[in-house]
Amino acid sequence: MHFTAAVAFLIIPLGVLCSALPAVSEQAQTTSEAFTTSAGEVRTVHFHRSVGGEATAQQTSSTANGSGAGARLRKRFQFTASGEDRDLCGASSFVDKTSGGSPTVADCICLRDFIRGKQGVYSVNRDDPRFDRLATCGTCTFGVDTANFFGTDLGNTDAADIITSAIDMFQSGGLIGAEGRVGCDNAFQTAGTDWAIFHS
Repeated sequence: MHFTAAVAFLIIPLGVLCSALPAVSEQAQTTSEAFTTSAGEVRTVHFHRSVGGEATAQQTSSTANGSGAGARLRKRFQFTASGEDRDLCGASSFVDKTSGGSPTVADCICLRDFIRGKQGVYSVNRDDPRFDRLATCGTCTFGVDTANFFGTDLGNTDAADIITSAIDMFQSGGLIGAEGRVGCDNAFQTAGTDWAIFHS
């Protein structure tokens, strides 16, 4: 995992930026596809449209764990495909959140395999403390949030490795729930990035 120094700085008036981004519901920004896991199972994974390539390289909107999603902008979410694995974060903290209401390990393995296979960078901008969902498989969702002014960038291997480590450390009775914080490169600085594995 590494940190890339910033080479440019662009200031955009917040009023201009916000007015250029429409409020779009989470449902309108998600799609799904059949996915074969490492265990050979065919599963359906739900993810942001930009991850599937429909909106790559343009800013889109996504909301997680909120009501009235279409009423106002929550987060600008973008996935940029790279054609190679991306690793942009350092070591993470881990907190066990496993309970009877946690997602299944099998579903989280499905999610991990899907995210690992989508080579590229997940970019999330700051907002109020609500997790932006990267993807969901069955009962398992992986979400990311940041308070950093410049947002945060998370590589596909970063997310997959975090899910793997959480499963190894905390799985119990076929269930897994966890959260933590990791520092990730956002091109300007290392951004504190909160993540969570939670029930869909």
